[in-house]
Amino acid sequence: TGKRRQITKITGIACTPPTPDEKGKRATPSGKGAKSALDFVRRWREELVAAESNDDNSAASVNAKDETVVEFVERYISSLNVEPGTSQGYRFLLKHIDLLNMPIADLTAKDVEQWKLDMAADGIGDHMRNKSFNLLKYACNWGAATDMIEKNPCAYVKAPPRPKHEPNPLDPSDLPRLLQLLQSVKTAKPEFACMALLALNTGMRRGELCALRFGDIDGYADGSFVGCVHVNRVIAARDGGTYVKNYPKNGNRRKIDINDNMRAILKERRRALDGATGDLASAYVFARPTTPTAYPSPDYMTKTWNMFASMNALVGVEGSKLRFHDLRDTFATHALVNGIPAVTVASILGHENANTTMKHYAHFIPSNNRDSMQKMGEILS
Repeated sequence: TGKRRQITKITGIACTPPTPDEKGKRATPSGKGAKSALDFVRRWREELVAAESNDDNSAASVNAKDETVVEFVERYISSLNVEPGTSQGYRFLLKHIDLLNMPIADLTAKDVEQWKLDMAADGIGDHMRNKSFNLLKYACNWGAATDMIEKNPCAYVKAPPRPKHEPNPLDPSDLPRLLQLLQSVKTAKPEFACMALLALNTGMRRGELCALRFGDIDGYADGSFVGCVHVNRVIAARDGGTYVKNYPKNGNRRKIDINDNMRAILKERRRALDGATGDLASAYVFARPTTPTAYPSPDYMTKTWNMFASMNALVGVEGSKLRFHDLRDTFATHALVNGIPAVTVASILGHENANTTMKHYAHFIPSNNRDSMQKMGEILS
């Protein structure tokens, strides 16, 4: 048959059809070619293993001879199975690693220590120094594990301290003013105002809001918006532009129950796109009515917010200007302070677990130690 001829052509092994019996009613399978087929598969596997071994040996010899530190780290980045935006961020750090102008085979712990001092002397911030060091350390781990280098010189060096970023939520007393200000700009900038309001009510990230489509929201078809908002994707950065990544940060798709505030915002956005052409399910919630299937630019939203916050002197509890991301912190801290369990808040925010949520926001929760001890005394009395 055609299928057997194709197998024979690909493998070079004769594929013998079943042999019919004398009456032509039943076919007896033929074992001819079975041993040849097994031998072929065995040889094919051995060739693949040998080729892979040769590639590894070749790579190791290149590194051991004259590959520079930057070239080595660049090759490590290319080997990673990560998002384009992530690898782009790693390559941005290469300009700091370039201060180590030497072969990777000659790199010592003393060189790494001096490199840390050189980065500080060049005015490179704590955060960038920490990220650059960790990238070099991971690359050297990879090299040592694959025998490209003898050992990881970074293993004997302490990483530069990473500055802790404190959440900067809006003070509860300023919340009514913010809501009033957002309502006042709805006429001029409806997409921006509604996005900020939804961020405040859900803790969704900027890229998640820009990627939100009506098809992700229960009840969008009839306009009831009863059910959940499904966070399925995010707008991410790549090569100086943006693209739709079909899963949010950490790969954790999640759903957020729609409350009355959210429902009012979503209904308003649906009315704004009523006259738009095309399928409503594929329309972006915060798109302009003239281009409903074009997602809004995250950078534009950030610039608009920064201008809005500066003009209205919006400041968080840490004393710095309120960023768009601080709306997420505002949602989280207000939720925890008002008694919503950390597990629930973690689920809404898309954190991996409640420990992550508590690590960021625990110090905002008032201590109930006195009340708790009083309650335990009543139970045990």
